[in-house]
Amino acid sequence: MFNKITLQLIIVALFCTLLLSQLSFVCGEENMEKKYIVHLTDRYCKACGICIGLCPKGVFTENYLGKAVIDHMDSCTGCKMCQFHCPDFCLEVAEA
Repeated sequence: MFNKITLQLIIVALFCTLLLSQLSFVCGEENMEKKYIVHLTDRYCKACGICIGLCPKGVFTENYLGKAVIDHMDSCTGCKMCQFHCPDFCLEVAEA
């Protein structure tokens, strides 16, 4: 009925859905009173857009080169999704 690749894609999609459903727990209201600082090392950024796509609060936008720019740092909840998934290690999230 399904080939092996299709089953793998379904499993990955289900895992991603589960992960995103848990994001509200990680980035929930309990972290809202804390402030976080996001440090971006622009020279390491290759403009992949992963941080922009993964940030649940829209902290990042992109510049004219497609590289990430911190636009709404006050919205950061400290979930570190950007930091953990950046392939170039150009992001660091810390408590203020």
